[in-house]
Amino acid sequence: LIGYIIFFLDKNNALHIVDIFAANKDISIFKELISNLIIYSKEENIGLAKCVTLNGNTTLKKVFRYTGFIRSRQSR
Repeated sequence: LIGYIIFFLDKNNALHIVDIFAANKDISIFKELISNLIIYSKEENIGLAKCVTLNGNTTLKKVFRYTGFIRSRQSR
């Protein structure tokens, strides 16, 4: 297993990421996973995303900030 993202869409078409994994916490794998999720989100016209796994995870925060997919509350 190299990596995965588990997510769901709620009734308002908001995307909720409940789990994300990359082997050896490899940032390039995280970036690839998130890039593919961005493509999916654009194709499905999803305008809002929430990732509950960001709390206390500085690596994921950096990756999400780098990809521009999810802004942290500090950068709003």
